[in-house]
Amino acid sequence: TPRILMDALAAGGEQAKRAFDAMMTMRKIDVAVIDAARKGDDAR
Repeated sequence: TPRILMDALAAGGEQAKRAFDAMMTMRKIDVAVIDAARKGDDAR
């Protein structure tokens, strides 16, 4: 599991929700999209 994903989920709250929601749309984990979602950016 990519560290950026684990860090995002461990942050809790809205950051974790955005990261999780972004991850659930992926067939392959895209670290850049997860990081952007965590920060609240819409990278998709």
